[in-house]
Amino acid sequence: MSPMSAREHALRIATLEALKEAVNTEYEKARAEAEPVFAAKYADEGNDRQAVLLPSGEKVGQITIKAPAPAVDMPADALLDWCLEHFEAAVEEYIDPAAVNSADVIAAVRDKLPDAIKARVRPATAKALTEEILKGKGLLADRRTGEAEQVATVTAGQSTGAFAFTGANSGERRARLMAALLAGELRGVVGFGPLALPAGGESVAA
Repeated sequence: MSPMSAREHALRIATLEALKEAVNTEYEKARAEAEPVFAAKYADEGNDRQAVLLPSGEKVGQITIKAPAPAVDMPADALLDWCLEHFEAAVEEYIDPAAVNSADVIAAVRDKLPDAIKARVRPATAKALTEEILKGKGLLADRRTGEAEQVATVTAGQSTGAFAFTGANSGERRARLMAALLAGELRGVVGFGPLALPAGGESVAA
């Protein structure tokens, strides 16, 4: 085979770039169409696994449907109110940026603009307490007495159908699927626009 000319390299690169863009677009479309189906499967069956099977039934991979995150329904100030009563060390004062500029300091502002001083739970502590709320199904324990109080309602989240390939056989999976695709075994399963990848030795119809 003679070396390719610059013109041939340019055409090859441009064609493969166009093919890559078409495949990427179709891949994103396929994922978007699959997610509600996977969400329904998860909701109806409680099953987070879907085998990747060739038309012959041969298993070449597996998809895992991502479990939904629990949803926390808590009033805006509930965590702050709870911390003020049970965990004062978690609360800090800060300057409301909508009321003053960043050059001001709390000590100077408090006397002149008391409404600009706000209280909030320290961000890192709020994250840790939210995780505790999730684990405790809405309960938080007083840091002094240990008594638990219901501060939020935690409910199971709804699956979106988001998914990922699992397993360490990605190279084998891709090689086997490409072989099946090029052999014409996946016609009707994969296709977009006028593109149909032929088996070896065939030519694409004009």
